[in-house]
Amino acid sequence: MTSRAVAVDEANVPPLKMDHRRAWVVMTASFLALMIESGLRPSLGVYFLHFLNTFNCTKSQVASVYGAINASCFISGPIAGIFYKMFGARAAVMIGGLLAATGYFLIVFTSTIYQVIVLGIAIGVGSGLIRTATVSVQPEYFLKYRNLAMGVVFIGPGLGIFIFPHVIGYLVEHFAWRGSLVFVSALVLQCVVLGALLKPRRHRQSHHAGLKDFMALTLWKNPLFVLQGMGMFLAAGCCFIYFAFDITLMQHRGLSEEEALFTFSMHGIFSLLGRFVAIAVVQWEDMNITIFMALCYLTAQIPMFSGVFCYNRIMFTIQNSLTGFGNGLFPVALAPFLIYIGGVENLPVALGYSNFLNGIGGLAILEVGGKRTPYEYDMFHFPDRVIITRYTHMC
Repeated sequence: MTSRAVAVDEANVPPLKMDHRRAWVVMTASFLALMIESGLRPSLGVYFLHFLNTFNCTKSQVASVYGAINASCFISGPIAGIFYKMFGARAAVMIGGLLAATGYFLIVFTSTIYQVIVLGIAIGVGSGLIRTATVSVQPEYFLKYRNLAMGVVFIGPGLGIFIFPHVIGYLVEHFAWRGSLVFVSALVLQCVVLGALLKPRRHRQSHHAGLKDFMALTLWKNPLFVLQGMGMFLAAGCCFIYFAFDITLMQHRGLSEEEALFTFSMHGIFSLLGRFVAIAVVQWEDMNITIFMALCYLTAQIPMFSGVFCYNRIMFTIQNSLTGFGNGLFPVALAPFLIYIGGVENLPVALGYSNFLNGIGGLAILEVGGKRTPYEYDMFHFPDRVIITRYTHMC
C-alpha cells in the first residue's frame, strides 16, 4: 500500500477501533458468503447436459443460461456499488442472497430454457450485490490488515469452486437436477444470515450528494482505471467461454462426467494456491501494484483458452490447474489496485464499473465468437484473436 493511499485512508477512519475482534467476524462472514456465491456460479456447468436433454434445446441456448447469470452479475456492478454506498453491506448481502436463492429455487418449476435464462438474470443481480458488498466492506473494518483481509475473503471462491462441483454432482445423482436446485437454493439463502453479521460502521453517503461524487465519475479521468477497464472487457470472453464450455468439452473429448468434474475441480485447488501467493505479494511494502496487476492478467488468461488443444485427462488437468492458479492471483490484486487508483470511498463503484465492463465484454465476445465459429466448442479458438491486443493495452 502506498503512503498516499494510507494518508487518504487515515483521514476517513471512523473513531471506532480498526482491525478489532468485530472485524474478523465480518471477514469470516464475507469469506463464507463469497465462497457460496462465487463458488456456485462456475459450478453450474454441471447442469449443462441436463438442461440440454430436459428442454430439448441447442448448446448455445444452454450456454446462454450461464451467460445470463454471469453477465447480469457483472453488468449490474454499478447498481450494486451505488446500492452499497446508499444502504451498506448488510442490506446488499441480505437482499442479494434472497434474490439469488429465489432464482435458483424457481428454476425447479421451469418448463423452457427461456424461463431458466430469465431466472438466471435474477440470480446474477443477487450475486452481484453479494460480490460487491463482501469486498467493499473490508476497508470499513481493516486498516493495518486490509490487504490480508481482502485476500482471505477471495480465498472463498477458490474453495467453493473445488467443493461445489462435487456437491452438486452428488445431489444431482441422488435427487435429480431439479431436486438438487432446492438444496442449492437453501445454501444460497444462508447468505441472508451471513449478511446480518455485517454491521454498518460508516455513515452512508447522502442521497443529495452530487452525481459526479456519488457515481465517482472522476475515476474515468485516471488512465490506469481506463486501461484496467479495457483489460476487464477483453478478458471477459475467455472466462465466460471457459466456465460455460470446459466441462462439456472434456466430456466431448472422451472424459466421463465424474472425470470431467474432478478435473475441473483442480481449478479450485490451484486457485487457492494462486490466492495464497497473491496475498503474500500484496503485503510487500515496495510492491508495484500496477505491474503486479498486469502480470496477473497475463498469468490468468493464457492457459484458459488452451483447452482446445487438450485431448486427454492429463492435458485437461494441466490446463485447469494453470487456469486456476492465474485466476487465483487476479481477484486478490484487484481491490488493492482499485483502492490505489481511487481510494477507499470509491471502491464499491470502482468494482461496479470493472464488473460492468467484464459483463459487457463477455456478452460481446460470446456473440461475435458465436457468429464467427460454426460449432460451440470452436468458441475456444476465438479468444486467441484478442489476447495480443489485450496484453498490449495492459502491459
